[in-house]
Amino acid sequence: NEAFEEIVGLTDVRFVTETNAPDLASSVSGKQCVPLERVTDEDGNVVIYVDAGNNSMKVKANKKAALRCCEICSVDRDTYEYYYDYLTLYLIECACAGTEYAKELDIVLKRAFCCYKKDGAACARTVLAPALTAAHEDNDDVAMTAVGHAHLDLAWLWPIRESLRKCARTVATALYNIDKYDGFIMGFSQPQQMEWLKNKYPRLYSRFKEKVAEGRIELQGGMWVECDCNLSGGESLIRQFAYGKAFYEEEFGVDGVRTCWLPDAFGFNAQLPQIIKGCGCDWFYTIKLSWNTVNDFPHRSFVWQGLDGSEVLAHMSPEGNYNSTASPLALQANDRKYKERDFVKDALLVYGAGDGGGGPAEFCHEVLRRVQSVKGVNPTTRGTAHSFFEKLEKYRAKLPVYSGELYLEKHQGTFTTQAKNKLMNRKMEILLHNVELQAAYAYWVHGKEYPKKLLDKVWKEILLYQFHDILPGSSIGRVYKESLPRYEYLYQKLVEYRLKLIEESDGSECVSAINGTPFDRKEWIKYNDKWYIAQVPAYSACPISQSDDYGDCPVFDADGNIENGKIKLKFNKNGVIVSMYDKVNGRELCDKYINKFVVYYDPKTRYNAWDIKADYMRGEPDKPRLTKSRTFRDGAMVMRQNHYKYGSSTIVQNIMLCAGDCAVRFETAVNWKETNRMLRVESRPAVFGDCVTCDIQFGSVKRSTRTVSSTERAQFEIPAHKYVDIGDGSYGLALINDCKYGYRVKNGLLSMNLLRSPVFPDKKADRGVHNFSYCLYPHKGDAENSDVIKRAYCFNNPLGISDKKMEMPCVVSSDNEKVIVETVKKADRCDGLIVRAYNASQTEQKATLTLGVEYDEVTECDLLENPIVGGERELTAVYAPFKIKTFLLTRRGK
Repeated sequence: NEAFEEIVGLTDVRFVTETNAPDLASSVSGKQCVPLERVTDEDGNVVIYVDAGNNSMKVKANKKAALRCCEICSVDRDTYEYYYDYLTLYLIECACAGTEYAKELDIVLKRAFCCYKKDGAACARTVLAPALTAAHEDNDDVAMTAVGHAHLDLAWLWPIRESLRKCARTVATALYNIDKYDGFIMGFSQPQQMEWLKNKYPRLYSRFKEKVAEGRIELQGGMWVECDCNLSGGESLIRQFAYGKAFYEEEFGVDGVRTCWLPDAFGFNAQLPQIIKGCGCDWFYTIKLSWNTVNDFPHRSFVWQGLDGSEVLAHMSPEGNYNSTASPLALQANDRKYKERDFVKDALLVYGAGDGGGGPAEFCHEVLRRVQSVKGVNPTTRGTAHSFFEKLEKYRAKLPVYSGELYLEKHQGTFTTQAKNKLMNRKMEILLHNVELQAAYAYWVHGKEYPKKLLDKVWKEILLYQFHDILPGSSIGRVYKESLPRYEYLYQKLVEYRLKLIEESDGSECVSAINGTPFDRKEWIKYNDKWYIAQVPAYSACPISQSDDYGDCPVFDADGNIENGKIKLKFNKNGVIVSMYDKVNGRELCDKYINKFVVYYDPKTRYNAWDIKADYMRGEPDKPRLTKSRTFRDGAMVMRQNHYKYGSSTIVQNIMLCAGDCAVRFETAVNWKETNRMLRVESRPAVFGDCVTCDIQFGSVKRSTRTVSSTERAQFEIPAHKYVDIGDGSYGLALINDCKYGYRVKNGLLSMNLLRSPVFPDKKADRGVHNFSYCLYPHKGDAENSDVIKRAYCFNNPLGISDKKMEMPCVVSSDNEKVIVETVKKADRCDGLIVRAYNASQTEQKATLTLGVEYDEVTECDLLENPIVGGERELTAVYAPFKIKTFLLTRRGK
């Protein structure tokens, strides 16, 4: 690595299959040219290092690579310049095809070529010069701000270790080109890359920092990585900004990054505008919605409005490309596809080879410096994304407003693929939440050291795994073979810390429970083969009592049907529920069937791990075969256990009812060995409505259950977090889960995607053993005006049980269950506590938060813990619909 740092001009090596148009049109197509003076040591020896690695993709591990040719050449500068003069004008001619100006250029190009053959390149350049200096004439054209970029996937068709090396190669290339081309500005958007650079390539990083200070490198974004925005939890999205912006400020002294930079993520949840604004950004950039498969997204520049009314200025490069060539044809495409071009005269051009880094090639630089103000193409200025958005701000009042989620009509398979990673991500988010709560209490009340170093380390790695090709499941198998053991390791480190806190408490023998949710709860718990009734207030810990008084005991009959005092379930011969009767409300919840496993053909597509075919339901699904079942009672619980067989795969499911509870729990173990098959669990309940309520980060959204419009048909698979809820407003049924994200809720069908088995880019994706749970919860009212949200929180965050005495008073509670306390942690930059709460409803709510610890002052902050001028100074506040509020609690003299 140290030797490689000296070779600052070496670009990312590419195979032919990765070659793009600029590479083909470059004067050094198929070659890598390195200036001799850059590879000559003090003794005059030419020393070249080739950085290469085998990542087990498409070639056998024993395949040998060879340097076939290495030559010292001279460059004829006149011919070189003539080549790009000619190529640039030829591309302008192509862009202006069918116009009189194109005919004029054709004549000039033919004259120049004749001159070249007769008198050489210098003479030919004089023929082309007038056309290259002809002033741009059309003042109505859209002006382009061009910023160099090298979108680097932190894992995809390569493992994370290769991304470190790609990062170094990309930065080295950018630094070389910054020195070579006046006015060239390069953007970098992921602090994780920069931390890698700092730790692995310190001298390269030092030069990187110099170029940032000089304004030749623009720090973009603000998130730690360009993360997935459908599956990452709400607190995780905030931490993306918290760690990303802190790195920019600490390392570069930059705190004014105002753009959320997510060119390639697979859709954007409806709370993201509020999170972006609350984390100090005003602008949003992507291109991904241009990938829609059914409906052309209606805007390219617009104001994006979130659930709470927060607004950010959004732009999508009209070309629909974050790997633009910056050629005249690209400029033309930007102009032609710009839906707001009649009243917005500025657009952003993001150019350079991406996906694996690399950045702008020679072609990009040479053509771009010739077309900046030339007749026949849009006026183009090399600048920054920041300067572009400042220009766009002047059009803000004219721009259309788009409210709600930015749903991508593609890549819906990413809600399901690589299920184990999704399970571990959910578990880690919850465990981090619990550890922060306990650690903050121990620090605030007992003076224990807050484990900031441990938490920072874990958070950063979890945020890395939320990158938009890791968490969605679209990377090669090696990425998951490496990330899963790391998840387990990090999980264990946090568990060890929790156990340490317990050991340092009273320590006497006593079965206790800790409640990491913001809700008071009372439930049956089985621990060490004994049943306990656990009654634990919100955010607290206390001893619990053993009991065998189960009240209205659950029972079963000879046919394997089960019931308790509130719910009765009947099964058919294949173990499918054919009756789910709510005894309390006198409602039958089953129309045709409930909880039926089905398997659909899920063929290989170009984007196999990413995509599900929209017509997958056209064929009749297969049904796993019930091989055996048994029913029994255990204390407060009655259970039916079904065993299924499908192909080479097995499914074992425990269906449970607990005393006094109307929720039906399904604990499922699957040994999945299929290929190109998709396992789902489906229900056709008797209760259904025109909308389904879907849990998302810090709130919920309603989506249509119809398929009348093209938009409704395109949303055949939708993302949701802890629950989806269907009903008519007066009565409903919630499907709550502990690790799944993909659903189909259409025309009376409630379907949850459990497992897929694509073959690209991981040919063994999701094969193996999986364990997951879900439940069906019938309720009066809708999701917002029932216990659905509380149930979803408690289902995902079970009571922590210990045989040591634990006592922690209710740290914080809300007097309004619609205002949910999401996070309790130590403040990042001062000796204070952070309490973050949000309104989970679509109506304004007033709530008072009550603290079980002492404090003196309250300051309302933004999501990055910066005080808000004129913000709340007490814990009684009015919350707008879906509003997130953050409070800093401090003590005098601290």
